[in-house]
Amino acid sequence: MTDDKKRYLELFVVVACATGAALWFSLSRLGFVPVPWPDGSAFFLPSIEWLSWPPKWVMHSQAAFVPSYDTASFNMMVGFPTLLGVASRLGLNALVGGALAVKLVAMIAFVAWVVMLWLLARKLFETMLVGSRERIISAVAVTVAGALDPLIRWGTLVVRTEMWISLAWVVVLVFLAQVAKRGWNFRPGDFWKLAVTLSLAAYFHFEAFFIVPGVAAALFPWSEAGVCSKSGLFRLWCARLWSVSWRVLALLSPWLIFVLWHFPLFLEQMTTQFGRLSGTNEWMRDAYGLFHSLFLSLGAAEPWPKSLNPAKAVFWLLVLALPACGVFLWAVKAGVRSSRWLPLFAGCLINLIAAFYLWLTKPEVWFITLCHTALWPLAAVAVACFGKIPSRITVVLAMIFAALSLVATADQWRRIQDGYSWSRYGRWVDCIDGVLKAADAKKIWQPHVPDVLVELSGRDKSYDLTRSLDFERQGRLARDFFHRVDAVVLSGHFRSDIDDREPGMGVLRDISGRDIERMGDGVEVPFGQWVLEARWNVRICQSGPFWAAIGIAGQGRMNYAF
Repeated sequence: MTDDKKRYLELFVVVACATGAALWFSLSRLGFVPVPWPDGSAFFLPSIEWLSWPPKWVMHSQAAFVPSYDTASFNMMVGFPTLLGVASRLGLNALVGGALAVKLVAMIAFVAWVVMLWLLARKLFETMLVGSRERIISAVAVTVAGALDPLIRWGTLVVRTEMWISLAWVVVLVFLAQVAKRGWNFRPGDFWKLAVTLSLAAYFHFEAFFIVPGVAAALFPWSEAGVCSKSGLFRLWCARLWSVSWRVLALLSPWLIFVLWHFPLFLEQMTTQFGRLSGTNEWMRDAYGLFHSLFLSLGAAEPWPKSLNPAKAVFWLLVLALPACGVFLWAVKAGVRSSRWLPLFAGCLINLIAAFYLWLTKPEVWFITLCHTALWPLAAVAVACFGKIPSRITVVLAMIFAALSLVATADQWRRIQDGYSWSRYGRWVDCIDGVLKAADAKKIWQPHVPDVLVELSGRDKSYDLTRSLDFERQGRLARDFFHRVDAVVLSGHFRSDIDDREPGMGVLRDISGRDIERMGDGVEVPFGQWVLEARWNVRICQSGPFWAAIGIAGQGRMNYAF
């Protein structure tokens, strides 16, 4: 078999395995780690107006709290909503249901990221002076460790853009690895490849800015350090940066024009958006919290099992050891296998630092995903750069992490109860939809999880849907809005309520004392019990663990009391 055929066969096997893992993660009970989250509707609902005629880039589902969102939205970029909307127009939502459809689309980024990580590792390891078997084993170890990292699975299934940004970073590394093989001699096409990748990342979310420092570090002419003056190095670096920058600006010019056209709204919305990130990270109050903080299981049908704790220790060991070892070997100029990849190591190190900076300084739980996706490309580059012993230690640690993560994933899958299934979730949404239609309710607010708005948007185009409140400072507007809606869906999921054979479970029923207790729970009704101030006629929909109290306005006296 020729080398080309071997490479294509390898690639086919990697794509097949990554796709199989993605389908298992999505279609099985693991698809509810986390349960359908409001971020899915946040990215999907804008696609309805965006892909209509005439197209409008607005975010009506949050306009009750930020009124200018009905004029123009700068809360997110157009890339991911476009992808979700196109998938819906092609019939995916109708085929499998909206909540599952958006998770499957999100998993495209996971599969692509795994494949690109494999290609990066194979390209880097070609120069290792070891046997072909060891090169393949090393590439498999790093790739499988990344693919089985449970936080990467969790961060993808929440349906957000972090995996798409991480995918762009690995694509950049693959492009730069090709340039490195030519002795870091750039061609004009190389700058266009980088610019297109960075622009696409920016069109998915403005948080793509966090990969820019890593790209800049990788573009520094490290290989010329011994033959160029400091001023010459700086000029060459600036020339490379400019060659990428003007192309990125050109590709982003449509969005920049849109921003300038609505500049006052842009400033207003950015003030609101970044005001949400002005707090501190509450997850890390002590050493114990810091250790577990990179493995949160927010919204999961089943928390991470204790069997994952050894994998957490290995992950932290890699996070601390790889940068320290790399900087030390670089400083003493010993134990470095190949200096060709040192610019990539510098870029990956800066990228990891940027990810941890976001996580350590901003109260945004989803930044954890960036910390995990930044580690495994760094591990691949480290294996290619380090000497034989540290490289093999890195590979062994990656193998151990992969094995421990697989055991923990299987353990979590086993522990998740059968009630968490897409069929029961679908019956639950059917019940909610039936209550809303019977009451002729059109203006609907769902302030919590599991999210049903993606599903409802496909069942009735006339629904006016508002998702959970993102900005706690806008609580006054939310309180006013609550008294104007036709219906509110107070939802939750309870692992204790699984068996549909219990009387009244899985069907529409009247409210009970237990339901009233749940409605008063501040965890399930965020922003305070003011949500319950209005007089509602409440019906309960429950299918297995999925529970919702649907309050219908204007239907007589309320049928519950505290």
